[in-house]
Amino acid sequence: MASRRDLLHRAIAVPAAAAAGAAVSAPSPAAAAGAEAECLSLRDPEFGAVGDGQADDSAAFDRWLAALQQRGRPGAIPAGRYRVPAVTPISTTGPLIIRGAGRDLAVLDGEGSVPNNIFNLRHSVSVDGVTFANWRRVFVISDGSDADTGHRAFPEHFQWTEDIGEFRLTGCAFRGTTQPVYFWSGGPYHEPTINTETEPTIHRIVLTHNIVERAWGGFYMAVLNLNDVWIEGNEFLDIDATEAGYNESGRAPLFGCAGQAVELGRDRGLYERTTGRFYIRSNVFRNILDRRHAASTGRFPEVQAINIVGATYFEIIGNHLENVYSDPPDVPPATVMDCEGIYLKAVHGKIAHNDLINCGRGEASINIKGSTYDSRGEIKQTGAGTHIFIHHNTLIWDHPTWAREVTAIRLGGDHHIVSNNFISGYGHPHSDYAPIYEPDQGARDNIVITDNIIRDSRFIHGIALRCGGSGRTIRGNIIDGLDGAGQDNDRDTVGILLRTRAEGVDMSDVLISENQVRRLTARPDRRTVGLQVWAHEAAFRDVVIGSNMLASGLDCGIHVRGMPCERVTIIGNHLAGAATPVDLGASVAGLVAHDNHGWLSAEARSEAFTIAGWGRARLRLPLPHARPGDGIRWAADHDLDGTLVSAQATGEGEVTLTLLNAAQEDLAIPQVTWSLSAVRHT
Repeated sequence: MASRRDLLHRAIAVPAAAAAGAAVSAPSPAAAAGAEAECLSLRDPEFGAVGDGQADDSAAFDRWLAALQQRGRPGAIPAGRYRVPAVTPISTTGPLIIRGAGRDLAVLDGEGSVPNNIFNLRHSVSVDGVTFANWRRVFVISDGSDADTGHRAFPEHFQWTEDIGEFRLTGCAFRGTTQPVYFWSGGPYHEPTINTETEPTIHRIVLTHNIVERAWGGFYMAVLNLNDVWIEGNEFLDIDATEAGYNESGRAPLFGCAGQAVELGRDRGLYERTTGRFYIRSNVFRNILDRRHAASTGRFPEVQAINIVGATYFEIIGNHLENVYSDPPDVPPATVMDCEGIYLKAVHGKIAHNDLINCGRGEASINIKGSTYDSRGEIKQTGAGTHIFIHHNTLIWDHPTWAREVTAIRLGGDHHIVSNNFISGYGHPHSDYAPIYEPDQGARDNIVITDNIIRDSRFIHGIALRCGGSGRTIRGNIIDGLDGAGQDNDRDTVGILLRTRAEGVDMSDVLISENQVRRLTARPDRRTVGLQVWAHEAAFRDVVIGSNMLASGLDCGIHVRGMPCERVTIIGNHLAGAATPVDLGASVAGLVAHDNHGWLSAEARSEAFTIAGWGRARLRLPLPHARPGDGIRWAADHDLDGTLVSAQATGEGEVTLTLLNAAQEDLAIPQVTWSLSAVRHT
């Protein structure tokens, strides 16, 4: 028969777990021996727990927890299944340490009737090797404010008022549990009311090698002041808010918690002061869902696997995310909803080596939120979403019905690098988004998109940057397959789109080079375009388009359109297979073009135009009252040096000049003023 010491030794065995950067370290033999001697076992006759899965151990559990707090000693839970449906919530009076026999060996079964908020934390906590089955909210930190109203919702003796050194969960399981971790501070959700300088701080959170399964929320830590957070090696499985339940107002009882596996930080509105360093590594998120009726909740459900707000630095590395979305039965499939695999309002960090499969609905698999704007386009919030490196991720979307406006990567803010990602699928016939997409509000600087592969999308754009600002580099990307044939909007299918939408904010210092675009389809009444630079509400300046391979079969290779642009260089592109290799629909002051394979086709907004570096060119010039079939007389104020020119009326009020160097050499024509007149034959 095992001795009491042997039983105690087995009860306090710590599962092996190591968070990054030595977040978890094994105790020394001396420390382990001391811990054995100090632990209070739940099965000690003093407390009376049985652990046979039959007896009600609620009262024994209450006595044991009280003793841990009164005596300041760690607790041990030997192997067994302990029925605890009627335990009493506590507020910690000192550090709490609980060590179980191991995940699924030491099981605390709340049977679905255990009260809410059992562990109200005001001090450091460490728990390892315990399974919490069929509980509600387990570990709670709150300043007492309600998420919706800001009113004090917790009793005063449960409220968090002092700094907490560390919260640690290692090797635990939460099965059939409503929400394992719920931390909240700072007043109403959208309007924080508590000063970050006086709010208490959680200095360190370590959550490693835990399992959360069949819950409606995961690790929810919406606290203003967090320092270091390590979340590594955990599994979040079947986080489904469908059965979350509702309060009397018909809304989910915890605003923003349901359907989220990990949430960190609070939204301050402005980001001059931010929280700490968050590390989320090597976790599995599978089936993070919300199928509640939208009419029941009063809003469209919001679902995220990872939600970070206000970090000074973060790393999201090596995670697997699969099936993260909302699917209310009373909402049409095409309805836009805010669902993401990864949602960020943060500064400085990286998202790397993650797999995201069928993540998001209505927004993006990875959604970087920068400055936000009101309906008039004026800034409401600034300073988030800067200096983020997104690289070597795999993003796949193949849901058959409701991929509307689900982009792979949605960029907000400044100073981003998006590199070496593989993106497959995505797209919907009702949307003009793109797998890599920047929305069209405000001005953003320094965006680098390089060496990504985008395949088989149903969007009409492959990469679309739609803001003003300086510093855009799009280089070395492969866009292989955009199917715009079934689109119901009046747009061309474009491999790479740069568009200025912020009035008065030019897009300058743009490099588009070494990209490949192939396999594009469009509606019969629209074109396929390899690359489009659209000066919609502001001009482009200092643009270099070089060494791109735009596949044969395109209706247009390079299209520059909109407002007059300055200093555009088009050099060394392979365009020969396009019906119109280069179409200048905007006048360009300072066009430099050479060593391109194909024709130049340009629309001059004035009578003067400069051409260089093309063996042949077509110019479209306005001529009022001209009609197809008219004869065209032309004259130039400059000697064209042997260039052959033919003129033809090709549309109402439009004339096309075709220029060809007789020696089959490049054209080199400085600025010329053309004089045109129509001769109508009657």
